[in-house]
Amino acid sequence: MTPIRVGIIGTGIMGSNHLKHLKGQPENFQVTALCDINPENLKGEEKAGIPHFSDYRDLLDSGLCDIVAVATPHPCHGEISMAAFRKGLHVMCEKPLTDTISKTDALLAVAKEAGTVFSTNFSMRTTSVNILIKQMLSENALGKIIRVDFVCTDWLRSQNYYDKQAWRGKWKGEGGGVLMNQAPHNLDLLHWWFGEMTSVRGTIGTRLHDIETEDEVEATFINKAGFPIRFYANTGEAPGIDRIEIVGDKGTLVREGTKLTLTKLKESVSELIAGEAGFPKVESETTEVPIPEKLRGAGEIWKNIAAAIRNGEELIAPGADAWAAVEFANAITISHFTNSEVKFPIDRKVYDKLLSELINKTKTLR
Repeated sequence: MTPIRVGIIGTGIMGSNHLKHLKGQPENFQVTALCDINPENLKGEEKAGIPHFSDYRDLLDSGLCDIVAVATPHPCHGEISMAAFRKGLHVMCEKPLTDTISKTDALLAVAKEAGTVFSTNFSMRTTSVNILIKQMLSENALGKIIRVDFVCTDWLRSQNYYDKQAWRGKWKGEGGGVLMNQAPHNLDLLHWWFGEMTSVRGTIGTRLHDIETEDEVEATFINKAGFPIRFYANTGEAPGIDRIEIVGDKGTLVREGTKLTLTKLKESVSELIAGEAGFPKVESETTEVPIPEKLRGAGEIWKNIAAAIRNGEELIAPGADAWAAVEFANAITISHFTNSEVKFPIDRKVYDKLLSELINKTKTLR
């Protein structure tokens, strides 16, 4: 079987990770081109012998690739991906798709017209415990959802992490902080598990690092079904927590890291509320849910992309479904700066204006 030819645009940390995963699947892929504006990023034994470009347009025009992996800073994702689609190429775009929902709208329109395979790297969708949560929710294992709490603080980053690459932690460089860089994975899970939201009220803060953008976020979403989802994330905590608690009418599901615990009620909450007892006796049983072994990460995303290109397999993380993480992040930022509840879908022009103001404000401060 002929390997699928891949060009990697952006060969820093994430691009190099993709190169490693792709070289581990020689039956599926051959990396045939690399592109980076920084010549230093194109050096290294693992990159030797692969044609190099400094301009992504030259790579797209080279005819060397069937698919491109876009792993540049976030504000460039849309422009590069759209150019690739217009060349008839498949695209794997790193998260987030773009830094603004208006750019995301434009990208999705071009991708739809192209009709080629479009995936993003929401690798948490490949984790067994997260897949099992989705399955249990689809099977209504908890009954009607009452509330959700999601704490995501295992994203610790040093000051040096931000300082060593000038685009990080900058409004212009990445369009946000934890909301644009780390938390898109968590926001995507909320969308994947629970679907549409009607509104959000949130605050962001910068108190843990010396950066322009936020390193802390707290928000409450209202799901379309009416229940609240409380969300918190930061990049300045240790050892950090990755915990979600999903409370339903029939029981509670708690994930801590990769451990999943289910507490089932003998009687549902609705039955207890409708009963005659003023102080209902609650009987329940708590068990640890066995998690099936499964490989996870970007390698699984790439295997899935190969199957989608060759056999039309359904994508694990379709680009067409990745708008939510961008819109959720943009909405929380609007909510913070306007001190208001923000309804979905958000006004694209409002966020574009806000981001422009934030970029210009920090320019004048420097």
